[in-house]
Amino acid sequence: MWAWLRHWIGRLPTLPYVDNDGWIHGDGVELYPSKRGTPLTTPRGEPLAIIWHYTATAPGTAKSLAERITGLPVGDERSVSWHLLIGVDGVIRQSLPLTWGGWHCSAGRIDGYRVNKCTIGIELEGYGDRSPTAQVDAARHMMRLVHLRYGIARSRLALGHRDYDPDRRDDPGDLWQPILTQLAESVAPLRSV
Repeated sequence: MWAWLRHWIGRLPTLPYVDNDGWIHGDGVELYPSKRGTPLTTPRGEPLAIIWHYTATAPGTAKSLAERITGLPVGDERSVSWHLLIGVDGVIRQSLPLTWGGWHCSAGRIDGYRVNKCTIGIELEGYGDRSPTAQVDAARHMMRLVHLRYGIARSRLALGHRDYDPDRRDDPGDLWQPILTQLAESVAPLRSV
């Protein structure tokens, strides 16, 4: 009987979780570590918000973007990085731990901290003009995971690059912004015990 149970349990999906270093593990998550970031400057070293972007690339490019960022040197003139890249297929590719700051939005402050030093940057593969179900579902799962792990307020789960640097970027775009806002509102609030 135990052999059957071990076999059955081994076939169950591994739900994503965040380890103590800020890396996400589980089914549908691939790690592509990059050195293009620095530790968060918040008092507890935890993120205060999520900033959403789109890659401005065609569908099907997420894996090559993730592979490329692992090899870019820190001093490269295109000093950009992100924490998570969600493909149109729903695969989540992580390049920085959630406890590090990325180089995804150079303008703005949250609670006195520079945006890049206190937030998680999530890229949505594409131009912000499509919302495949798999990508929306992955965005929902990441919002919930980050909310549960770090206690980020629901009002800070759906911020866009355009909220801090509207002259340069309109990320996550007119289609995705209301989707992300609705997803954030649907996240169950944390309860105090």
